Amino acid sequence: MSRARSFLLLACVSALACGFIACATADGTVGDISDAGDESTTPNNTVDGSMPVVKKDSGNAGGDTDSGQIGDPDGGTGCTKAPPSNKCGVAPQCGCAPTETCDVLDNNGNVDCIAAGTAAPGKACTTTAGCALGSTCAGGACKPYCPAGTSTDGGGGKCNLTGTSTCVQASVNNKPIPNLALCRIACDLVNPTSCDVPNAPAGVVGCDLDNTNQPDCFTAAATNPPSCAAANCAPGNVCVTLANDGGSVCKHWCKVGDNTPCGAGTCNGFATKLLVNGVEYGACP
Repeated sequence: MSRARSFLLLACVSALACGFIACATADGTVGDISDAGDESTTPNNTVDGSMPVVKKDSGNAGGDTDSGQIGDPDGGTGCTKAPPSNKCGVAPQCGCAPTETCDVLDNNGNVDCIAAGTAAPGKACTTTAGCALGSTCAGGACKPYCPAGTSTDGGGGKCNLTGTSTCVQASVNNKPIPNLALCRIACDLVNPTSCDVPNAPAGVVGCDLDNTNQPDCFTAAATNPPSCAAANCAPGNVCVTLANDGGSVCKHWCKVGDNTPCGAGTCNGFATKLLVNGVEYGACP
């Protein structure tokens, strides 16, 4: 599923490149968490922060039964369990077995214990059960829950976890999903392997922009499709809509002033500059 963003390119270095409108795409699905609509007919899910409508995880949701497990108040550690379900704690993680993650299961913020896997943050996933302890499967990639006390105001507070950048509050139709605040992965738009190796066993993910123009890891295509109007591009690429015929093709992300990804071409900036953390980005011809 693609998330379109339109920017008019400044420079034209070929007949094909002239008059581009570049549309940065970012997946809106969350691994074991699904969209409200059919991706084939609703490619642009209306979700804030690139976080989707959610549903119950397919992993083993055992839950804490007040048996004195790690983090359980009955065990003396003062675990703060997250309402409304009060099954376990998300930030900090507590109330589950040592091999489980306390995970958000739906739009109401209900939580339960899910069997954890081993995939590190930024790696491809299909369910939370594939991600390492303390992470959930979001946008096709494992992402840690924000540490307790991390601010999500404005651009988001720093997560201060290895390989992450800032914290984003997941929302649906401008309504925050309780307990679902996740660390963005600190990835590079230009680098195809910034999130995970191509065609990883759990799927393909690449660095793209969420709808606040912040980089994060999302589901990507294995190869660039002939048309990306309703499809994702391969990692390192952005969907560009041709102004002359309305067609959409994938072009390599680049940093304005650095033509390395463009071969003999020139990185084209946008009429409205796209600044990501102080760096101007564009697309190759």
